[in-house]
Amino acid sequence: LKKWDAVGAYSVKMVAESTNGCKDSVTTVITVKESVFPDFTANNACSGVEIEFLNQSKLESGVVTYKWDFGDNTISNKISPLKTYHVGTSTSFNVTLKAFITGGCSDSITKRIDIYESPRTCDVIAVPDYSTYHWGIKVTPRDSFGYPGGQDNVDYTFMIPGIDTIQASDAAAFALFDVKADGVYDVKMEAKMRNNGTCVCVSDKKLITYHDWE
Repeated sequence: LKKWDAVGAYSVKMVAESTNGCKDSVTTVITVKESVFPDFTANNACSGVEIEFLNQSKLESGVVTYKWDFGDNTISNKISPLKTYHVGTSTSFNVTLKAFITGGCSDSITKRIDIYESPRTCDVIAVPDYSTYHWGIKVTPRDSFGYPGGQDNVDYTFMIPGIDTIQASDAAAFALFDVKADGVYDVKMEAKMRNNGTCVCVSDKKLITYHDWE
């Protein structure tokens, strides 16, 4: 193996000699071009969260172009692109960065990125509910399509500051608060995936309660 420390054309001669003393040689020219050494870093992330793919490629000199293949049929030619994955279940993607030097060499590197499932029920419904409490508020998760109800494998924390914090889980999750009086209430909800404990979304709504029949 031979490593050249500079670009250029090099004459390489090989001499072969047999045990009976016969010898011959051949000479060829090797052209050494500019090299690039691609590398990048990127963090694992939750579905729907933007990731920065930080290009850390090294090169000796020259003009370099890049091509990213994110493993989901999308590409980019930016130096350090931003990318958001949307998945229904936790999934891994093989991301490849290819680097090309104009008139020189090319190389590539592939790394795995893990994308974790995020809650799909990230909105909240808050309505007066007097079936249990005289000043009751019922809080229920709902998804982006407006369908009410919780989601399996999701833990919910419902909170009305100064009143109470209630926890519930999975598809039947809801909370019923006794607010003790009519007024304006800030209703908060946090939804967290139980299987990864990482992916979280929050929602915040205001509700006015008023007993017009008193």
